[in-house]
Amino acid sequence: MSVEEIEMLQITKPPECEHKWTFPEAFTTVVSHENFLYAGTVSGHLVTYDLETYQEVSCIPAHTGSILTLIVQDDMLFSGSSDSLIKVWKPKRKPEFLHLIYMLSDIGDIFSMAYNSRTKTLYIGAQNASIHWVCIANDCIHKLMTRKIYKMPAVRPSKFFDSIGPGGLMAPQQHASQQLVRKNEDSNENLVEIPLDCQVLFAHHSSVYAMLIDEQRNMMITGSGDGYIKIWHFDRDGRPMETHCINVKVGVLSMSLISSWQLCCGLESNGIVLVDLETLQTMKLEVDHHLGPVVALATSSDCVFMASDSDVFTYDTCARTNSRWSAPGILTGMQILSRPNKSNLLVTASSDGSINLWNIHIYDDNLDLDDIENETRTKLDGLDDVDESPGILATPGTPGTTGTQETAGTVRLHKRSCKFYKAETLGDDAMISFLRRIIKFQTVSNGESGHWSESRRCATALRKQMRHFGADTELFPIEKGNPIVYARFNASPRFQTSDCPTVLYYGHYDVIDAKKDNMKWDTPPFQLTSVNGYLYGRGVTDDKGPCTAALYAVANLVATEELSCNVVFLIEGEEESGSYGLMEAIEEHRDLIGKINWILFSNSTWLNDQIPCLNYGLRGVISAEIEVQGVNGDLHSGVAGGIYKEPTSDLIHVLSKLTNGESGEVLIPQFYDNVLPVTDAERALYDDITTQIVLNTETSLADELMRRWRFPSLTLHKLDVSGPKNMTVIPNSATAFISLRLVPSQTADEVVAILEDYILKEFEKLHSPNTLKLRIKNKADPWIGDPNNTLFKVMKSAVETVWTVPPLMIREGGSIPAARALEKILDAPAAQLPCGQSSDNAHLNNERLRVENLLNARRVFEQIFKDIQ
Repeated sequence: MSVEEIEMLQITKPPECEHKWTFPEAFTTVVSHENFLYAGTVSGHLVTYDLETYQEVSCIPAHTGSILTLIVQDDMLFSGSSDSLIKVWKPKRKPEFLHLIYMLSDIGDIFSMAYNSRTKTLYIGAQNASIHWVCIANDCIHKLMTRKIYKMPAVRPSKFFDSIGPGGLMAPQQHASQQLVRKNEDSNENLVEIPLDCQVLFAHHSSVYAMLIDEQRNMMITGSGDGYIKIWHFDRDGRPMETHCINVKVGVLSMSLISSWQLCCGLESNGIVLVDLETLQTMKLEVDHHLGPVVALATSSDCVFMASDSDVFTYDTCARTNSRWSAPGILTGMQILSRPNKSNLLVTASSDGSINLWNIHIYDDNLDLDDIENETRTKLDGLDDVDESPGILATPGTPGTTGTQETAGTVRLHKRSCKFYKAETLGDDAMISFLRRIIKFQTVSNGESGHWSESRRCATALRKQMRHFGADTELFPIEKGNPIVYARFNASPRFQTSDCPTVLYYGHYDVIDAKKDNMKWDTPPFQLTSVNGYLYGRGVTDDKGPCTAALYAVANLVATEELSCNVVFLIEGEEESGSYGLMEAIEEHRDLIGKINWILFSNSTWLNDQIPCLNYGLRGVISAEIEVQGVNGDLHSGVAGGIYKEPTSDLIHVLSKLTNGESGEVLIPQFYDNVLPVTDAERALYDDITTQIVLNTETSLADELMRRWRFPSLTLHKLDVSGPKNMTVIPNSATAFISLRLVPSQTADEVVAILEDYILKEFEKLHSPNTLKLRIKNKADPWIGDPNNTLFKVMKSAVETVWTVPPLMIREGGSIPAARALEKILDAPAAQLPCGQSSDNAHLNNERLRVENLLNARRVFEQIFKDIQ
């Protein structure tokens, strides 16, 4: 056997982790089948993850010992455990138990399995160096079924533990239920006993850690801790017959086929062995002195991935190069997850209870998703260059038309159809990839110059993507603010009629700052991180995620020519700062925007984490500062205490007059005058919610929701004072930050007027030499929609189609400044589709959005834009 040392090319950063799951137990092995990933744990649980939604969908207590090996073939999932049992499952969302297989001899742990689909035979490698097999075909397995529970490993006497001791007594026999099967499995009907003649005792001189079958060559390959690789051929009955024995002198722990002729084996120390299956020549590669036991192997294209301790090592068999990166925990399992027309994923399981999906496109020969997108964009960017060149114009025509041709060389933007794209660039993975890209932009709209560049880059990225999808696009500049992204997608040709409706989708790309709370995040706030079926990142649920879902929904309908309406996107960059400049920009570009029939937005969450919702109402808001300014500057309390009217005391007196301390009732005169009583129809909507959600008693829940949604309120947020803020200073000024939430029939302007009048009168009663100032920082009118109009009916149907349950009709206590303003200026009714769950933590640490919600939001949007006519 030749030995070759490979020059190490160390990569310090791992490839991009597309998703991470965590579990309270160590994982031991993983295997995938169709849309599911199955993982075994150290305590015997079989955990199933959905590879589309990234949710944990089931967890079964499958074995009483650790699950050490999992394989899937012929639509069967096999699990082998340290309890000496093999279980056969139907691989489903929740695996369905089929059979329990046991051996009559004491074999110890089951370390490896392989399946021959030609003969329907399962082969088992055991701790006691033996190999066993059993035919799984229906006509065979029925002959092996038994009801002899007493012969199972956990029940039959142990030669060691159940022997007669020095006192002549035998230890109590173990109870039959300890290691049989779980109560929900029909034990007696599904027991399969492997006959004693279906085994090769001492197949190796140590445990059989690795096993695979080459059906084309009708042979099986096994690897053992004894340092031997053995090749077996099968006789007519499926019995393995040893034909070759290769001594590699180091224990073999894992193996994988690189190609039809080349085998790779992971060794107990410092390397791997390549075996030519045609000539049986071997080459040991001493990969790196850091490489410990290679407990798992996986191959993709010509690259070998090795799991050793907490590192992943790679070896390119063609380029003969090597690399290494660190992964979480001690690695215990590994598999390649192949995806059609997409880059492959490397799945790693770890002892810290984590499973990571790594995007390994940099190691694959196949064209990956980013390459496809870049290739497409290069072609489209060529068109962009034509559009913007001198003498060739792409001018927008009247709304609903395709533009006017100024010269013979004009390129109309709407001609850039999504049909140009390969299907994978419009898929869910491409959507998440784009969302990942725009999450990186720190688009904080607080007026700090440090974020202007990031916001502009995000707006440009959105515009380019919309343009590539076939839209006419513009950036509306906002003086001293972030630009608004405008895009128009025209309805598909067969829907373009004189009365074709136009839906305006409103959203925002700006976010709340995360710097102050950066240390409280579990993941980097401006790096999209996928963990346990959730996407984490600032703006992922508020509001970049929903905007991305709506965009890709429309793009897909354009590509399939199923867009039944015109769709206008207005994505602003100042929503979190009060939608500064939005209405002025809309007025300025009113002709370009054109006639709008419906307004749709998605900027809130469900009422809980289970039931989808539609939102038909928001409270308005007034944010204000009340400041009392003194006349003497900051003073020392030991010198000036008790002499002057103190600004802080004056402010507290004024604040005490705003609300009733016991009931919370707002004391401002006329504040409740315009609040409408609850109607029977409105009460019925609340009753519908209380029958489906149990937070308390039905009565208290309805009352709580009304206080949250349809009655106004006043909140004191914080107090601030001038000076060094220590215990001996009398501050020269004190400021209170308050907000008032308004309900339909109240207007922000009217409430501001009565608030200012009332505060000034209360302050005048103090006869204080200090001065009071009221500053209105932000205001927005409340919004109430019609839950029975056409758009809401279409949305209800779409939600029920996608989620298979009818949505709850809810309102929200928060405020979106643009909601009512857009209705007024565009003369069109609005409706809101909440995208995320109530636990999404918008504006808070660890903001997140469930992958399933993002994907289904896209599908709901698609259904809406298909059905609205």
